[in-house]
Amino acid sequence: MSFKFIGSFDHEPILEELKNATLWNWLRIRKSNGLKHNAVDDIVLRFQSVEGQHELNEYFDRMECVDYFPKFYFPKTSKVIHEFADRSVIGRIVIAKLKSGGVIDTHIDEGKYCAAHDRFHFVVSTNPDVFFLCNGHQKHLEAGKVWWIDNKSPHSVHNHGSSDRIHIVVDIKKE
Repeated sequence: MSFKFIGSFDHEPILEELKNATLWNWLRIRKSNGLKHNAVDDIVLRFQSVEGQHELNEYFDRMECVDYFPKFYFPKTSKVIHEFADRSVIGRIVIAKLKSGGVIDTHIDEGKYCAAHDRFHFVVSTNPDVFFLCNGHQKHLEAGKVWWIDNKSPHSVHNHGSSDRIHIVVDIKKE
């Protein structure tokens, strides 16, 4: 299974929060050489700590994540995520905007961190010409829906539409 529909959420308050957001790419961690997310603008709300010196490959294995200051500018987004997660341990939280015409090339998320977490996509905005491909299956994910994605299999995203696609990517530690 490449995709699993989990449920729905009210994406309109999140769109409103993001309307005038100025924190895109404040932490450029997913724009490093060799990663497949260069066409994506991010607002990182929670991630592994970047304090001190780290090699890129450390982010594939370190488990502990910390909240970053932008999280406090997005209370409606945080509320939706915490209600969804209930008492589960939340890993990374990234608001990801794939620009019109953008592509996230085929890749597999690897490392101990990914093996220990499930990945969920909260679709905040999209257009009919955005397609998620995973393990040979193609899917258009509708706004206001939450999907589990098999990010341990080859996957990519293509935005052939005229508007940006925004997802909140949330990792939940497996029990």
